[in-house]
Amino acid sequence: MPGGLSRVAPDSDSLFISNQSGGLSKDTWILADKPVHQVSLWPTVRQMESLVSSEGSLPSRSGENLFWVGRYAERAEGILRLLRTVIGKLADYDDYRDESDMMVLTQMLITLTHFTSIYPGFIGDESKESLANPREKILQMALDRTQRCSLISTLDSFMQSAYNVRDLWSVDTWRLIDDIDENIQYLAGNAEDFGLLQNELDSLIGSLMAIFGQNQESMPHDAGWFLLSIGRRVERCLQQITLLRTCLLQPEGDVVEHLMLESVLVNQASLITHRRRYRALQHVYTVLDLLLLDHQYPRSLAYQVEQIGQLMAQLPPVQRNLPAHQLSREQRLILKASTDIKLAEVEKLGRVSEETGTRVHLGKLLDNVERRLAKASALLTQKYFSHTESARQLAPTRMDLSV
Repeated sequence: MPGGLSRVAPDSDSLFISNQSGGLSKDTWILADKPVHQVSLWPTVRQMESLVSSEGSLPSRSGENLFWVGRYAERAEGILRLLRTVIGKLADYDDYRDESDMMVLTQMLITLTHFTSIYPGFIGDESKESLANPREKILQMALDRTQRCSLISTLDSFMQSAYNVRDLWSVDTWRLIDDIDENIQYLAGNAEDFGLLQNELDSLIGSLMAIFGQNQESMPHDAGWFLLSIGRRVERCLQQITLLRTCLLQPEGDVVEHLMLESVLVNQASLITHRRRYRALQHVYTVLDLLLLDHQYPRSLAYQVEQIGQLMAQLPPVQRNLPAHQLSREQRLILKASTDIKLAEVEKLGRVSEETGTRVHLGKLLDNVERRLAKASALLTQKYFSHTESARQLAPTRMDLSV
């Protein structure tokens, strides 16, 4: 080697060298009479087989963190989009003082209460004062860290889950995560500035969408990516169900319903698609057909459920004795939910019952799908995220080709 660290004794007769006995440390360089050829310390490749290697197993804790990265990110994006819709409708009411706008705004605020689970929020008799001046409560739902499901707490949970699997993200993904962290700190330092919250919504939505676009192209599509994507899809389904149930289940008249349908489409980034497909017609039938039943539209409930089923089929099996042609319990639940949606008739879903004044068939469908999704998510958690047992591999093992 070209040099090293040497220990030097205090005198030539000493065979034992230590700092206590006066020994010294010296840098030693070995001189040569000509330049020395650099020797590579990189491992050499002798056969192609030595290049083939598996990425190894994915620990169940890492799989759980990826699942919740997807859920927290999608939950935060849903709250951000709803906040943007609420703030836009609040501006409309401030400008025109139309009672129809106020009724739509009230339903959107009730939806925001369910999204953030900050009760009573805008629900019940005690909500009249909050509805008269909603900005203070909106800020609480967005930026109050003492509330576990507020926007900022959800983003904090997303950041923590992402940090727990930091070795799986690309450099570009980390830049986006750092941008979100900066936005969080900026908002936390100005928690009473309603205008600032409004200005930061688009930036945060863009960063969250960019993260998943980046992961789509940079992460290997293995068990970790499947769990991340399942988490996203499950959360989006649950949010869509809450939105449709709160806003469309109980109509309040033609004018209010028209404004409500438009707000739902805006919130789901689907207004332009709806107008291009159905032209001037905007009816509860067309909205339900697009957002609920269209299995080819990426923002629809049918599409999310189908994607969950396909992603679950890619996960490695845990029950070794289960035949390949049989579905797991969670896959059966997702298949039932998908079948319920495919068999639904949009005319029945949009029909209002004379007895209850609500869309009974729509309510039953949403309840069934929500219950099956929640059960499937719980089964997935029990199967793959149990940390009390021995470590379980979530990636397929390499086959012994010599057999």
